[in-house]
Amino acid sequence: APLPPQRPPASCRPGYSGRKCDIITDICLANEPCENGGICSKLADNKYSCDCTLGYTGDNCQYMVQIELAASFKGNSYLELDRKAISNQTEQLSSGIAVMFSTKEPNGLLIWYGQEKGQAFDGEDFLALVVHDGFLEFAFRLDGEESFIRHHTTRVDNNARHVAIMKRNNNQASLELDGLVEYGETRPTIKKEMVLPGHVFLGGAPDLKRFTGDRYTLGFVGCIHIVEPLEGGPIRLGERAISSLNIEQCL
Repeated sequence: APLPPQRPPASCRPGYSGRKCDIITDICLANEPCENGGICSKLADNKYSCDCTLGYTGDNCQYMVQIELAASFKGNSYLELDRKAISNQTEQLSSGIAVMFSTKEPNGLLIWYGQEKGQAFDGEDFLALVVHDGFLEFAFRLDGEESFIRHHTTRVDNNARHVAIMKRNNNQASLELDGLVEYGETRPTIKKEMVLPGHVFLGGAPDLKRFTGDRYTLGFVGCIHIVEPLEGGPIRLGERAISSLNIEQCL
C-alpha cells in the first residue's frame, strides 16, 4: 500500500518553520545568539544584532567590559546613572552637573535628567545637555516654562575633549564650556524648585523620542570621560549605573 502523505509536524521549535522544521524564520528565536542577557533584534537575510546590558560588549555580548569613570556611546546606547550620585533631593532649588566629553558627531543627547524611566514626557521639569548642529546646548524646563542656552562660539564635534558645566538656580541658568560662560533664564515661575524624580540618563535613553517629548531623536556618539556633581569628585559610572545598553570602554 502507498505510504500515507507525511503531515507536517504540529509545531516546530521556536524560530523554525516548514514541513521538516528546517527553515529559520526568526534567527533570534532559533539560535538565541545574544549572551549575558543581551537583547536580540532580527535584521534582513537572517542576520541579527545584539543590544548588550550592563557590563557586556561584543557582537554577541560575549565579552565582559569594566566601566570605571569613562564610558563610550554608539548612538544606540545609554547609561542610567543613580540620581543620588548627583543629588539626594528630588525637589531642587538649584541643580547642576559637570561633564567632560568628546565627539565627532554634530548631534546627540549627552544628558537627560527629569522624569522616571519609561514615562513618556508629559510637561515635567527637566535638564538636558545636547550637541546640536555641532554646538553645545543646555535646555531646561521649570514649572511649565522652558528655555535653552547655546554656545555659538565653540564647535564641540571636533573629537577634542570639552568640559561643560550646567547650572540652574531658580529660573536662572548658566552653561560653562571650556571656561566660557553663557547665561539664560526662563520666564518667571511661581514654583522655584525643579522636580527631578528620575535617574540621570547619559548618552540617550530607551525610546528616546517619546521619553524626551519629541525633542531629541539621536543618542550621543563618542566618549563621556568624566561626570561630576557640582560638589564632589568624578562619579564611578560602572558602580553607580542602574542600567545601561551598548556601553563600552573609551579607546
